[in-house]
Amino acid sequence: MHGREWFVQPYQRILILKYWRRAYSNSIVHRHNTPDSEEDKEMYSKEHEVWSDCALKKLELQREHGIEDEHWVELYLDYVEDLQGIAIKEALSVLEKPDYDSCKVHFHRRVVAFFHQEKELLRQGEDAWNAAREDEALIMFGRK
Repeated sequence: MHGREWFVQPYQRILILKYWRRAYSNSIVHRHNTPDSEEDKEMYSKEHEVWSDCALKKLELQREHGIEDEHWVELYLDYVEDLQGIAIKEALSVLEKPDYDSCKVHFHRRVVAFFHQEKELLRQGEDAWNAAREDEALIMFGRK
């Protein structure tokens, strides 16, 4: 969890953020907690399009099945699993070319990692996913 405390000193106020260990496991970002220097604007834009599509699907399933009903999570995980399979096939098709573009390979690697991260965090519960988002510990925040 993360809390905020204000310490008031004469004529100034300083925000002190205290971070406690969150109750989630995030194998991808914990391995690399630095920004991805290879991510360019086009890659960022395409990644966020994938993220937005998934967020819309998640909302659609929550509305259809009710946010309290955990059935939407399994349907969403199946959806993500299918998209991850497609992303892996696309990555492999890029790698099959002898003169493949390393930037495209990196993009596909990040998208596959995003799908992996979605599944890993949501299997721990929606609170785990929300905590990782608050920590900006998601691939889509430009992390490695």
